[in-house]
Amino acid sequence: MTACSRMDEELARLLLSKERQGTLFFLRVHLVVLAVLALFAPLSSGSQMALRPTLLLLGIVAGLLVFLHSWVSRCGSVLLAGAIVILCDAAAVTALPFVWLQAAGGVAVIPASYMIKAVTGGLALFLLVLAALPVRPELPLLAGFSVFVSQAFLLRLALADPRSKFGTSYEHALMGPEVNWLGLITEGIYMAMAAVLLSLLTHRMRQALIEGVRLEKASGQLARYFSPEIAAKIQTESSDFLKPGGKLQQAAVLFADIRDFTTLSEGLPPDELLAFLTDYQERMVRAIFAHGGTLDKFIGDGIMATFGTPEQRPDDAERAVRAGLAMKRELATLNRQRTEQGLPAIRQGIGIHFGQLVVGNIGSADRLEYTVIGDAVNTASRIESACKELGADFLISDAVCVRLPATFRQSLRSQPAGDVQLKGKSDRLHIHRIDTGDDPEGRPQASGNS
Repeated sequence: MTACSRMDEELARLLLSKERQGTLFFLRVHLVVLAVLALFAPLSSGSQMALRPTLLLLGIVAGLLVFLHSWVSRCGSVLLAGAIVILCDAAAVTALPFVWLQAAGGVAVIPASYMIKAVTGGLALFLLVLAALPVRPELPLLAGFSVFVSQAFLLRLALADPRSKFGTSYEHALMGPEVNWLGLITEGIYMAMAAVLLSLLTHRMRQALIEGVRLEKASGQLARYFSPEIAAKIQTESSDFLKPGGKLQQAAVLFADIRDFTTLSEGLPPDELLAFLTDYQERMVRAIFAHGGTLDKFIGDGIMATFGTPEQRPDDAERAVRAGLAMKRELATLNRQRTEQGLPAIRQGIGIHFGQLVVGNIGSADRLEYTVIGDAVNTASRIESACKELGADFLISDAVCVRLPATFRQSLRSQPAGDVQLKGKSDRLHIHRIDTGDDPEGRPQASGNS
């Protein structure tokens, strides 16, 4: 399965969830309408003879609605549930005139055209509007067609009765038994126009819903890599953020890695190992996000983060160092918990460098990844690797150190580590060691300058 198909499946799942919410609301509104009709049934039925079958019909439909609500809530088809309800609506609109006709004495007493004159047009139009709630453009069309078939059926019965009278006088239609042809045609045109218009509006709503689902999906993706503040800013201000391409800019790159992780993981079952790694990574990411960093990726037990992406800020280097110190504090808390459980403490190396990067969405059309590439990334990785060689747990390059505010640099418990030949680099790099080992909380202490 390709990354594109996985994304399509996730979008379809989110869209189905929204459709299901609309369909459940559609069913609940129907139940409310049925309750109102039941309350006014004595007035609309006109007699006890019509009241009983009217309430029975409403009760059957209500029971079906409750069943469909439960079914859709679990896993039922939104389109099928909507279609069933619309067909029930059409059946009810067709059956109620029969009920009222029988209550008035039946066709033996009253012409069948009485059913055409029954007040169901308003109810049919209301049900037509309700069909748009599940946000499926097929349903308003189905509702319009069902109402048309219902009215055509009643009209056929009326035409078959020789006692039925048809004309063009609104006065005779209003005050007497006559059916107004023009009124029927006008009502049919209005119903057809309403059905088409509602279907088009529902289609537009569905497109807006799909776009909203895409934004929700994108928001979930952004939340994985950026702090909430940065993610919100990207969503509101940068519509081009998720497009392919990159740009050159300067930023701080942080690498963190667990020391002797292979040895640590050898004695752990897979589920315990994953649980530990998840807990550790959540703590570290929390510290990174708290200082406005961007999570670039997890590399096994390692973490890569950037500060200054997607937007540069004057204090990128300072925030990177402060995030590293916060990660040390998180690690100290984790180690206290592990010690209480009789588990060995975890050691960690952190390396930070500042330099020019290519920042943007890199990859194929099927899979884009927001990341950074460039020499600064490789250098930061080499600095983190040098922690093990120098017996240090926190190293920063001179490019980071010179960008720190003087007061903050003076408060750091740091010392020069000299010029170091990093693996894979031809030139030696001046780096600084930040020592947090004596402070259980990992806070910098004022004990000298770099």
